[in-house]
Amino acid sequence: MKKGSNLLLIGIILFTIPLPRNYITIQQLYYDRMMQQNYHLQNVSHRETHLYIEDKGQFGIENIGFVSLYDPEQSLPTTSENIQLVDAQLKKVGERGIFEQTFSFYDQVIQLKDEFPLKKASDPLDIFPSTSSSTIEIKVNNQLIPSFAPVTFNPWDLSSGRYFGKLGLLLVEDYKSNTESLVVIQGTDEDILNLEKLNWQFVWISSDGQVKVESFNNTERKDFPYRTAFVNEANVTPTRLGYKTEGIMYYPTYFDPFVYPWLTTIISLILILIGLYRLFSKPKSSV
Repeated sequence: MKKGSNLLLIGIILFTIPLPRNYITIQQLYYDRMMQQNYHLQNVSHRETHLYIEDKGQFGIENIGFVSLYDPEQSLPTTSENIQLVDAQLKKVGERGIFEQTFSFYDQVIQLKDEFPLKKASDPLDIFPSTSSSTIEIKVNNQLIPSFAPVTFNPWDLSSGRYFGKLGLLLVEDYKSNTESLVVIQGTDEDILNLEKLNWQFVWISSDGQVKVESFNNTERKDFPYRTAFVNEANVTPTRLGYKTEGIMYYPTYFDPFVYPWLTTIISLILILIGLYRLFSKPKSSV
């Protein structure tokens, strides 16, 4: 065996092992770049809505909060006159609580409503359950959108964190069509161990009032990159999802991805180059 062939073989083996992972990484970067060229995405969040509870158990909204827009390209949230939280109501109807929020997007009116059971307790502060499950009623300009699957939420939370991981609002600017839409994104109540069972619903609301409903499962999500980009940016997923994979279910560490696959690939290329050099270099002639 010629000198250098062992190094070349080892380098090729080391280069081949992380190839699938490197391919996924390159694929992710490619689609990320494509989405950045096609869309400007801003996560719509709202906070500072507070409730009051009286001694006799009556409750309601003390003050209405405000909307913030989170742009991944900016460090601080911004606001916009085009989208506002204009009303919030918290009511007691029999033994149930009803929470309704009203947003304005240009001249369009979007309402979100959920219901939850109230507990019987001597202390009024204990009448709200820690969690509850309900379908989220969505209306656009008083048009009822077909209901989606029930989701688990926190009745105490009156901010956008109420439906965290299950429902989110995303402001989408489409560079190609030069249009702006508000997308209400809702996902099913699945955890990280059941990604294959995930389903989503997009309710597209254009600035001129056109409404489109789009439903798809996890397999169909991978057919169109914008679906993955939207659910990730709106945080309507139990974990960050890959464009063509089930999910990226890890947090970066020194080993992953720095040692594997990046450092492994670099070392393999160095070994391949050294092996090729030794394999094809002419031996020094002895005098």
